[in-house]
Amino acid sequence: MQGTLRIFAPSCIGAQHLDRIVMEFQDDHPLVCVDLVLDNRHVDLVYENFDLAIRYDKPENQDVIARRIGLVKRILVASPKFLESVGLVESVERLTDLNIVTTMVVLSARNTLTLCRGEETFEIPVRPSLRTNNSQVITRSLRSGRGAGPVQVILVADDLAAGTLIHILPDYALRPTEMFLTYPSTRFMRPTVRAFIDFLVLKLRKIEGID
Repeated sequence: MQGTLRIFAPSCIGAQHLDRIVMEFQDDHPLVCVDLVLDNRHVDLVYENFDLAIRYDKPENQDVIARRIGLVKRILVASPKFLESVGLVESVERLTDLNIVTTMVVLSARNTLTLCRGEETFEIPVRPSLRTNNSQVITRSLRSGRGAGPVQVILVADDLAAGTLIHILPDYALRPTEMFLTYPSTRFMRPTVRAFIDFLVLKLRKIEGID
């Protein structure tokens, strides 16, 4: 099997997981060249000549196939260093007094976090100390003790296992985001693309934090 694969994905999952999956596929198919483009925007697969893309919402008004991968979970985390400085965080009301590291997407225009506990929903006003669209900046800031914050589990599973980040307020979570794999019509799909899609779906569904 040979040829070129053009893949588009959000920076967060791309840098954390997708590059590894691509390399595993190339181990089995060394003649396949991959163009892996990571960016936080929507892409027109046909116009920009991509074979497939990962995205966090179902595409509308596009002539593409959307294959649902699962729900991407978000939880609240903080580093041991940060918790040593502020004490235990035992209620959602405590978040109001803490430095919060987050993305612009998660916060409302009024700087509130929407948290869920079962069927209940809570709007918590917070004080962001850092807002960024870069997941690596968020995880580095959280690890260094700059604040607490909501983050995708797929980005911090290793940190949680190692204890460099701690899951706080475990009874609460943010609404999960749906992940989709999108690609143009299968009518003229090349064998290389079809093989990678099947490989990718299996690998993505095994990532901790995707249900």
